[in-house]
Amino acid sequence: NRGNIFSYIIRFSSYGAVLWNREVEERDIMAYTSVAETGDGGFIIAGNAVDDPLKYSVITRLDSMGNEIWTREYAFGRIEEILSADSLFIVTGETGDFSFRGTDAIAAIDIEGDVTWSVPVGVVGIDFCTSIKGSESGDVFLGGMYAPNEGARLEGTGFVTRMNPEGDTIWRTSTGANIYGRCLVAVSQEENVVAAGCIDSRDILVFTGFNPEGDVVWTTSVICSEYSLFLKDLLFLPDGRFVAVGSNENMEDGMLGYLMVLLFDAEGHPLQGLTIKTPGYCFTTAEIVCPSPNGGF
Repeated sequence: NRGNIFSYIIRFSSYGAVLWNREVEERDIMAYTSVAETGDGGFIIAGNAVDDPLKYSVITRLDSMGNEIWTREYAFGRIEEILSADSLFIVTGETGDFSFRGTDAIAAIDIEGDVTWSVPVGVVGIDFCTSIKGSESGDVFLGGMYAPNEGARLEGTGFVTRMNPEGDTIWRTSTGANIYGRCLVAVSQEENVVAAGCIDSRDILVFTGFNPEGDVVWTTSVICSEYSLFLKDLLFLPDGRFVAVGSNENMEDGMLGYLMVLLFDAEGHPLQGLTIKTPGYCFTTAEIVCPSPNGGF
């Protein structure tokens, strides 16, 4: 609006009623893009800012009513995700130019906004971190890609890395597949792991299952011959099954947008699939939330 950028923070009840909303007028912040809940019922929100030639990001802590407690700037050019992990918040982002390989980093931030530790993801054996999930033990699981070709920002061998809360690498294992776009991870209550991504043609989805020690225990793939999509989210359900959701991001005139939801058992066998066609628009983002009030997702 006349050069000013705004973000809107809205809290809903479990049945979709708006409890409160806040409008945030941002200076150089491009957008608040990630949110995590704090132990006291408040929230941490992360946004990305550009003040040429420097790049930085902003994290704001809110109370349970959405009132600002503090705002801090960090040397991340682009925060991708923020994860609530006990008393720490784990963030992944970029510390340099977008086109430069190996610039992604992962950091832990405490409840007061101080950086506890920070590690370039190249140290844990991947070039680009594209997914992060926590576990009951407090360990952190990263999904990412190793891209040996200079400038191969969106394509590379998928890898999963397990780190402890102090930022030390426990194990790192390849998915065995060349992933395009994002390598997503999901972690079960037993700390089994699924990694997923699209191959280059984006009409084949590949899934790899790991045990808690990082051994590959199964692999599967799903062919989506009518579609070309990006995976958006991956999540374990409480009963051990897992769900994947994907959509198309770009459409030409006259094309259908669509959202695809896939349900698997714990061993990676497809159970059910659902495609929602949406003429005229497409889903640029999609997130799985579990459970919903009726026990679904």
